[in-house]
Amino acid sequence: SLLVGGGGCHVMNGDTYLHYDPAALEACVREADVPVAMLLAEVADVSRYGAVRLNGSRVEAFSEKGACGSGLINAGCYFFSDAALEQLRALSVPFALEADFLVPLAVKGGLNAMAGAEHFIDIGIPEDYARAERVIP
Repeated sequence: SLLVGGGGCHVMNGDTYLHYDPAALEACVREADVPVAMLLAEVADVSRYGAVRLNGSRVEAFSEKGACGSGLINAGCYFFSDAALEQLRALSVPFALEADFLVPLAVKGGLNAMAGAEHFIDIGIPEDYARAERVIP
């Protein structure tokens, strides 16, 4: 889904529930002059998601699923600047957002991230679907 405003837009996975500060995520783009900022969630076990490796606030790499232990993961919530939206328009469709856009952007140093996803639920498995039904008003 998209929340479009002047100078960029917020993009969120449709199967994720979370709370976050949209202005803070947008500031991660504007203050660092990068095209995209990604919201991170801290989880007890990254094995289902894969972890995000940071250097300060810059995303260096995405670890594959399967590693275990606590860590930061991509919460599926982003702020895209107008420049990022132009870059997306240039991609061949269909494309995978993470593999075809975010990973190459991170390699070039153009992807910032901030922790701050609260009440994160990735509604991709039956257990989390049931949890979402209890949590979402």
